[in-house]
Amino acid sequence: MRKIFFVSLLACAYSLTSCHNRAHDHEGAEHNHEMHDDHDEDHHDEEEEDEHDHMGHHHDDDDHDHAKKGNHPDGEIAFTCEQAKEAGLKTETVTMGQFAQVIKASGKIISASGDEVTLVAPVSGVVSFSDGSLAEGKSIANGQTIAYVSSQNMAEGDVSARLKAELSAATAEYERLKPLVEDKIVTQKEFEEARLRYEQAKNGYNAVAQKSTGRGIAITSSMKGYLKNLLVGAGEYVEVGRPIAVISKNQKMQLRVDVSERYFRELGSVRSANFKLTYDERLYKVAEMGGRLVSVGKSSMENSGSVPVTFEFNNVGNIVSGAFAEVFLLLNPNDKVISIPVSALAESQGIFFVYVQHESECFVRREVKLGQNNGERVEILSGLSEGDRVVTDGSTQVRLASNSTAIPAHNHNH
Repeated sequence: MRKIFFVSLLACAYSLTSCHNRAHDHEGAEHNHEMHDDHDEDHHDEEEEDEHDHMGHHHDDDDHDHAKKGNHPDGEIAFTCEQAKEAGLKTETVTMGQFAQVIKASGKIISASGDEVTLVAPVSGVVSFSDGSLAEGKSIANGQTIAYVSSQNMAEGDVSARLKAELSAATAEYERLKPLVEDKIVTQKEFEEARLRYEQAKNGYNAVAQKSTGRGIAITSSMKGYLKNLLVGAGEYVEVGRPIAVISKNQKMQLRVDVSERYFRELGSVRSANFKLTYDERLYKVAEMGGRLVSVGKSSMENSGSVPVTFEFNNVGNIVSGAFAEVFLLLNPNDKVISIPVSALAESQGIFFVYVQHESECFVRREVKLGQNNGERVEILSGLSEGDRVVTDGSTQVRLASNSTAIPAHNHNH
């Protein structure tokens, strides 16, 4: 739909109609009076002198006008093929096409459900880490020990030893009551209570015994990924069940967008999204990342005045969970819309403009009125027409040329 035209270097060989050549198309017609016969010269001397005076005055004004145009922000700008090559100049021919409606909002990157696991303390005690260099962002293998929780110096004593003693007592009681319940010497209820204490003690001891080491009870990762968060410090006392660390696969990510409730009626038309992260200038497209729309909230979040919209996508490798994003929600498209790359825009004191190529080495600045912006392209409401050739890359160099290059004036001898 859109064709990108590069500035042709071959045009340089022909020196095609550059800006200053067009300024002097009138010269041939104004010199036809020189073809008069010699016998008329005396008769017309006075008229010719007046005419030459008038022409000389005309050229002086013309030269002055061109000099002003070279520095005028809306005037013609000479930009040679050599300059274009050095600047990497690219252009695009304006055409009409589809352009999706856009809602701008803010969002946050979060890990997808099932893509991360939180490791907790299996017992109460003091935390020590398995590796002194352990830090957030480090790769973690499946089954790798992250930390230890030790209760050896606690008043309650070593957890493993205590659980072993409890299991021994519970086993003895269970074995004692087993034959008695068969002879109905003890009630069935008493026996079931003893059996329950035995099962609980066995499960508790087995869970700890398998991970018991000289440094305490080991906390290991149940999946391969990276260390997303360390939630405690070395030497810190934790209760059983306290979160110690978060391990993430970092394969699936979610983009949660907080959309102002005034757009609630339009959210049913949301199809996809583009976004930019606060630490990265790159534009990410959910549609190009294997992404999909997961959910659209049906009510406003409490105390926020916004409605959540959630997308899921494959992590491309450098997206960090927890990062904030500028989001462009893409709705149903409109037809016959003129749009150009955001890179084509230049701005001065709040006014936006582009550079349009008139000829091979001639450009003009054109003010434009902007519509919606999807992060990659921007809708143009006025200022451009189909067929215009707009500079998309290198507009900064053209702008600098407009400030430093004036169209040369020419002296005429008669």
